Amino acid sequence: MMTSSQRRFLRAQIRRARKGDQQSFLIVVEPYLDFLSEYLSLSGYAERPEKRQEIIKNILRQTWRTLPFLHRVSDIERVLTQLLFQVEDGPDPILINNTYLPKLEVPERFALVAQDLEDWGYHWGSMALRKDASTFGKTLCEARCHLVGIYHASKENKASVNVQRSSEALDLLSQQTRRKIKHHCCQDSFASKFKARWLEFRGHFIEFRQEVRFEEFEKQNILSDLRNQLRHEEMNHPPFIKKLATFLAYGDQGLENSTALSSKV
Repeated sequence: MMTSSQRRFLRAQIRRARKGDQQSFLIVVEPYLDFLSEYLSLSGYAERPEKRQEIIKNILRQTWRTLPFLHRVSDIERVLTQLLFQVEDGPDPILINNTYLPKLEVPERFALVAQDLEDWGYHWGSMALRKDASTFGKTLCEARCHLVGIYHASKENKASVNVQRSSEALDLLSQQTRRKIKHHCCQDSFASKFKARWLEFRGHFIEFRQEVRFEEFEKQNILSDLRNQLRHEEMNHPPFIKKLATFLAYGDQGLENSTALSSKV
């Protein structure tokens, strides 16, 4: 999880990048290369590192073009998320611990990567989705249940509520609240099974993360290629009134004129 000081630093770099400073833009996007690679790997590109790099550079070029619309670090995260959601699924099934994973919905993939692989926290994860934290938590819980082979009904029955509480207790609650939830859910065999399976699976999931992250030299190659490509990319400069509307709306309008992303680019 980024600290407040790290986010302040990136926000200062965003201000410079919006004025055309390409090096500042590279500094802003570098921390998100792992995030992009992990999400794309869960989308069917785990065995295709070159294709992942190609898609990532395309995403970052589009982010550069929309940069005049963006002000906050959360705006960058929102745009990267929205552009990832446009990418067509790849052909590779996801194999973890000798088991092929079920296909996940797009928001579920994002929630897993943001929280379990990148540790964004519920606040920044929900900001990127432009949903409230409770919705982010439910999406994350559904994803975890799918991965460990447990059906988690979205309706508010006792079993699903306890599974949801167990999932949240793994992430963000105080030690005291965690103990209360543990006491409350320990007698619920469904919630206990979910927790045990997820804790066992999570170690394999972390191994998957390490396998699909780029080596440092690969990241530098991506940034070097991107630097060269940005010389030929122009920003979309909005009229002042639209710029103000975008600021108030957390940057979404900057995607109106973006080109739909394809795995075939």
